[in-house]
Amino acid sequence: MSNKKKNSNKATKGHKKKGGFLKGFFLSLTVLALMAAGIAGGLVYASIKDLPSFNPKEILEELNLNSYIYDESGTLIEKIRAEENRTIVPLENIPKDLQNAIVAIEDERFWDHHGIDLRSITGSLLENIKAGSVVRGASTITQQLAKNVYLSNEVHITRKIKEAYIALQLENSLSKEAILEAYLNSVYFGQGAYGVHEASETYFSKDISELTLAESAVIAGVTNSPSNLSPYILVRPENLTSENRILGDVTILGEVYTAVFNEKSLDRQRLILSEMREQGYISAADYDSAISEDISAAVIPGKQDEEAMISSYFVDYVKNQVVEDLVNRAGYTEESAHRELYTGGVKVYSTVDIELQRGVEEIYQNFGSYVSSGKLSSWSSDPSGNIVSENGNIVYYRKNNILDENGNLLFSPDEFDVSSSGDIVIDSPKLIVSSDSIDIRDYYSLGPDGNLLTHSLGKLSLSKDNYSIEDDGAVRISSGFLNEAVNFNMSSGSSQLVVGNSYFSNDEVGVLQPQAATVVLEQSSGKIAAIVGGRNMSGQKILNRALLPRQVGSVMKPLGAYLPALDNGYTAATPVDDIPYLNEKGDIWPNNYDSRYRGLISLRESVELSVNTNAVKTVEDIGVKTSMKYLERMGIIKSGAKDSFVTRQEDREHNDENLAALGLGGLSKGISPLDIAGAYASIANEGTYIKPRSYVKVEDRNGNVILDNTPSKTKVVSPETAFIMTDVLRTTVSDGLSIAKKARIDSGNSGIPVAGKTGTTNDNADVWFAGYTPYYTGSVWIGNDSQSVVLSQDSGMAAQLFSSVMKLAHKNLPDRGFERPSNIVEREICTVSGKLVGEVCDRDHRHVIRKELFVRGTEPISKCDAHVLLKVDLSTGKLATSGCPSLLVMNRFFIKRSVPYDPEKYNGLYPEDYMYAPPEVCHHRGSALESDTEDEPRVPDRPREDRIDTDTSVPETVAPAPVPDEEYVPNTEGEPPAEDPPLEDEFLEEPLNPDQPDSDFIRYRRN
Repeated sequence: MSNKKKNSNKATKGHKKKGGFLKGFFLSLTVLALMAAGIAGGLVYASIKDLPSFNPKEILEELNLNSYIYDESGTLIEKIRAEENRTIVPLENIPKDLQNAIVAIEDERFWDHHGIDLRSITGSLLENIKAGSVVRGASTITQQLAKNVYLSNEVHITRKIKEAYIALQLENSLSKEAILEAYLNSVYFGQGAYGVHEASETYFSKDISELTLAESAVIAGVTNSPSNLSPYILVRPENLTSENRILGDVTILGEVYTAVFNEKSLDRQRLILSEMREQGYISAADYDSAISEDISAAVIPGKQDEEAMISSYFVDYVKNQVVEDLVNRAGYTEESAHRELYTGGVKVYSTVDIELQRGVEEIYQNFGSYVSSGKLSSWSSDPSGNIVSENGNIVYYRKNNILDENGNLLFSPDEFDVSSSGDIVIDSPKLIVSSDSIDIRDYYSLGPDGNLLTHSLGKLSLSKDNYSIEDDGAVRISSGFLNEAVNFNMSSGSSQLVVGNSYFSNDEVGVLQPQAATVVLEQSSGKIAAIVGGRNMSGQKILNRALLPRQVGSVMKPLGAYLPALDNGYTAATPVDDIPYLNEKGDIWPNNYDSRYRGLISLRESVELSVNTNAVKTVEDIGVKTSMKYLERMGIIKSGAKDSFVTRQEDREHNDENLAALGLGGLSKGISPLDIAGAYASIANEGTYIKPRSYVKVEDRNGNVILDNTPSKTKVVSPETAFIMTDVLRTTVSDGLSIAKKARIDSGNSGIPVAGKTGTTNDNADVWFAGYTPYYTGSVWIGNDSQSVVLSQDSGMAAQLFSSVMKLAHKNLPDRGFERPSNIVEREICTVSGKLVGEVCDRDHRHVIRKELFVRGTEPISKCDAHVLLKVDLSTGKLATSGCPSLLVMNRFFIKRSVPYDPEKYNGLYPEDYMYAPPEVCHHRGSALESDTEDEPRVPDRPREDRIDTDTSVPETVAPAPVPDEEYVPNTEGEPPAEDPPLEDEFLEEPLNPDQPDSDFIRYRRN
């Protein structure tokens, strides 16, 4: 074989070897690639298999949005900030310069790629390798959107795989414009601003449509590092330096920071403007103009804590109502309802009258100017100066009896013991112990005007592992905790236990007492126009006393007694006998507030004079169940819903199914001012109840109505019955007790009349006025948070506050009276009998003849039979018989009850009209004489100016007065006429005492 051949064979052999190697190499490479692909595929699958399902077309629905509360006209009242402060704005409303700035700096090939930019990834990888660190990201706008909406910020390969997968899905489902819109609304811009709308408000305090090119570039630059590149940074005032360029103050959660211009934002802005010029978005001239703009002058920090237009009393109530209705009416869960309101971007259209709400709040801020100045509360104290209840229990501690000068909690040696194991056992009235918490009793201080300020100390902050509750309620603090605790030990140099102020809160500002609440409704619609729940106007979630039940006193009488009575056979003229009432134990109860009994008076007078006995008798007559039926119609008793009325079914021993609760307002828990306003509004609204509502409708983020709060209506009584009750309440304000007259809007109560009722509970713990005009219904409550602290003034204070509020509500409204139904008729009646005026009624000097209103068909048709004229023997003062000397016989009028009054049955108490009770028959033998009623001369009324009342006291009991009005009977037998009869008792209308306006009653004196 030749060498050539050999070489050829070698070559062939070598080629074969080389070819085999390459085959093996590529085969191995293929296998490795397949393995890598398999691993990668497995990694991809593992990464995306647990992704929750999502709909790219609903990407904006995934964003947390601010919600808004408006008034009905669309004026913004409050922005409910989501955890991510964001407001969605359509792409067409975002300036093109801002859109282009974002694309230029974040993703220059955004309009060309399909969600993942391989070129950008390669370039980024090379730059990062060259720099030895991450200097450039490779995520497209679509990938950033995927991360912002669906993923977390974790740094892991699996997140990047998920991000890329979601980005491809988004690009496959959405247009580029839709992706850009979603990105611009989702990305974080620092200082709590999410999305371009809030960024514009936060940094430039302007609407996004007003941004300049230079400002747009500044905003676009923030996204790379919000904490470093925002136009301003926040610095505590004490950390400011002379180099800082101060822009203003920003308040966050009540703390004030100083906004300082951030020079780094300018470097980033110039980079972006340069990119925009190079990519053809702006011209060189645009660039130069933007660079020359003074951004530091343009940056105006927006308000982080926005100043609310009104206090939180109204808006907090609106929020609660929306959540409640989303659950009860729209099928939301409690959690989803809260999420919808606080992150769902809903729009709530409320019923508030902003001007009125602000006006009422201003009245409350100047409470003393509108109600009364000086000390308004009174209380009892123990020898140590602590405020105590009637039974001596401490209600509020004097500050230095519970705290030391450093605000630490003090326990005296008799309030704790140290066990042999080192535990401390605290048994002190300073602690209110329950199974869940240890509350610390409040303390008090005095304001400059002598009024009370109460201060809360909150709860004792201890882990349950560190204490236990003894059977007697004492608190055992474990020695293990005490050995390690700081500022929870015996004080040095004394035997007191000192608990450091870090273990509890201390409201050093305090809550001013007395407190008050007001509700104003539009009765025709149920819309709440204004609601104020206290004299504290600042803060969120403050205690809203307009929603809390309190004892209502006589405000209950029209609701529980007289309106139901008018709908069940009574009229405004129906006589009710104001005589002592015996309860089931045989005791005289209740007392009238002035310890008087007037006798037979009409229902109208019973309301005007706030007679307790007659309210109780009326409820007893119509029945407890009947009264409750009307309270349910008026929204006081809420069948199937939470209310404050306690039924027998709820508590057999202590409930409100009794005369005291329904007639006098002595309820177990009370009624809230809001519910009282709603009930009175049903009378004002022609007898139809509409549940008070704080909003009209709620729209979701897309403008769909998810709650339509059109009210349902409940008929309580007929319009005619409601009008009669209204007129009774109108004259209660016009002609009743002087305290009720303070509620009038005008002095004559005629231009825009007020109808209403005062209410006072025992010892002036609570005072009320509830009433209405033809336009609005309102309720006012005043009282102290603790009922052991009482008021120093009566319910005239509440009536005065009502008047101030209503004058504000009606300042631009024309005069208007209550509309009288067509079938209301008027008759002249006698208030003693409730019937038409009889022949004898005008002899009663107490002005018992008046015109009264009736629903047609209920007016009286017979004449008074209560006033009777009888012959009396003057020598005995008894009813004359045929055996009495004719010269001594005279006619006198009397009041004849259907059941004669027996003073002995009532401990010798007499009603004021007992003086008119017919006496017994004279002892002279003979038959009773018939009285003549015609053609008899009458003793004329004495002129009013001669009636002088020198007695200013109010007797505790009313003794029987001597003989009443008498008429001289001419001698028909030729005998000399008898002497003029003695002067009778006279009746006065002046107040008993000018300094006691509550005493505005008709009373008599003996001449």
